[in-house]
Amino acid sequence: MNATTNWQGIQWFRMLIAALFLSSLMACNISINTDDDDDDYPHHDEYIMLQVKLDGHQENPMVDTDAWGWGEIKVDEDEMMIKGMVTIHNLTPNAAHLHMGVAGTNGGVIVGLNQSNDSADIWELPDTSLTADELSAVLNGETYLNFHTSEHPNGEIRGQVLPHHIEIRHFKLMGMYEVPVVDTQAMGYGWVTVDHEMETLEVHVTTMDLDNATAAHIHEGYAGENGGVVQALTQDTNNMDHWWAMMDLDTNSSDLLHTGQLYVNVHSSDFASGELRGQITVGKTHVLYTELTGDQEVPAVTTDNMGLASLTVMEQDDGSADFALFVHTTVTDASMAHIHEGAAGTNGGAVFTLNFITDSLTDFSLMDSFSKDQLETLLDDEYYINVHSTTHASGELRGQLMPDDDDDHMGNNSSMY
Repeated sequence: MNATTNWQGIQWFRMLIAALFLSSLMACNISINTDDDDDDYPHHDEYIMLQVKLDGHQENPMVDTDAWGWGEIKVDEDEMMIKGMVTIHNLTPNAAHLHMGVAGTNGGVIVGLNQSNDSADIWELPDTSLTADELSAVLNGETYLNFHTSEHPNGEIRGQVLPHHIEIRHFKLMGMYEVPVVDTQAMGYGWVTVDHEMETLEVHVTTMDLDNATAAHIHEGYAGENGGVVQALTQDTNNMDHWWAMMDLDTNSSDLLHTGQLYVNVHSSDFASGELRGQITVGKTHVLYTELTGDQEVPAVTTDNMGLASLTVMEQDDGSADFALFVHTTVTDASMAHIHEGAAGTNGGAVFTLNFITDSLTDFSLMDSFSKDQLETLLDDEYYINVHSTTHASGELRGQLMPDDDDDHMGNNSSMY
């Protein structure tokens, strides 16, 4: 599709509902090592419960798969013990392990999981004693579950074991996200880990088909705009495709993070200003990229021009959302641009009017808000961007905003990435 997004919660909400329903059915006839036999441990009432969701996006490098999983991990901090259970879907693994490693890195095995005798889709993490370092890693988001298959022996789905104060997100780096767009075969994946208690941000990026990278940074700016350097990334001397950074979050950088105003830019000798870019988002902030073409117009328009819209959506507690929209095109005679209401293949009235970016006759931007109803319309894929020109007054370029599109370009964080 023409839209890509990082609105992960939409897909995970659906899968979680399915998992909870299946788990409720399985609980009637499957015996596993959970609360029923916790009396073996004197501190079982003080277990720390950790949840794990598994998918191919968390693999390093990412894996394109329909498989997924959901699990619960119990940690007895006093006894330094761990145990748990994972339910998987659309997967036939040949092994599964608990590994050391933060999101975006790979690490060694701590302990293997065992397939349940009652169901091939249930895997149990046996009662296991942890070292002090392993316990610390588990409680600080530095371990993950990995399910291996014959097709993906290094792992097909992975899930970071996360305490409540740790948040992770992934994102994709592409040349098309650069401003202006860069034509390159290179690409990359990034993972961010936010510790909300320690107020730190850790970023790991892995690039592919980019053998002349010169530097990488975290920059300030919404998707679709360029900004200054906030933090440099360090290149891994053992793996030149791996870049990473750890930074403390002050009031300013925390605000930038939570409003979608940080991005990773990887520079190269071919593209000194940046060859690969990926937007960092956390919490209820999402980014949607949409390609604008003439063939999406109704009726279709024949044109060599094209464009890209970058929409950052910041959901609010009352159901509304603030947004920042940047549209870059090659239409030199552009006259105006709007967000219209209408499903793909239909025309509708203008809802928002975009502004020309200063000193530009081809690019537009808008900072505004969606009401609760308007946000629902966006989530229903019923908004589109239309760029009008003197040549095509009713619209020369159009792009449907589709946050529920999981095409993912196999995607950034999706195509809402």
